[in-house]
Amino acid sequence: MSAESRETDRERRFPLTEVAVMIGLVAIVGVFFLAMQHRTYERSYGVVCACNLKQIYGAAMEYSDRKGTHLFPIASGQSPRAHESLNEMLSADPGSLPPSVFVCPAGEALAAVADPKGCFVLDASTLSYAWTSRRPKHSTANLTLASDKYFKGYDDSAGVHEGHPDGVNVLFMDNHVEFVQAKDLPPDTGLPDGLTR
Repeated sequence: MSAESRETDRERRFPLTEVAVMIGLVAIVGVFFLAMQHRTYERSYGVVCACNLKQIYGAAMEYSDRKGTHLFPIASGQSPRAHESLNEMLSADPGSLPPSVFVCPAGEALAAVADPKGCFVLDASTLSYAWTSRRPKHSTANLTLASDKYFKGYDDSAGVHEGHPDGVNVLFMDNHVEFVQAKDLPPDTGLPDGLTR
């Protein structure tokens, strides 16, 4: 090999430091991209969750109108669990909503299994949302009707839970949804007042 071809060959190769710098830059861009993608998923989960709560509200309004009481579904007993009350609504109109509506994508619940007619029963593991524990009429606009069960990192006797990172979506009686920061929730329950898991 001539001296001239060796010199040209050296010019074509990247020195080790240049290769290391390029790998470092690619890694930084990759980390930045993954962080942006994660934030995008979190925002989209919030939108899906708010839409789910509004669909549940619509079914609850139909339930109260059909019953003629103007009351939202509440199971019998003292402070019934959220899934018990929502099962009252589902049993009155089987197949009205799919199981996926009761699952927040940021939460830990799994969708209930529906039978061929679309009927299913909710339990604590298939419902991502808390529900009212009182019997409000749907003319009381400023009260809370539902919210996410947990925010990310909420710790209770059942362990540490998954959910939205900084708080919960809250559905009000007038069908608007607001995001409430975790720091603004009662620390003993991690839920807006009047709701039960």
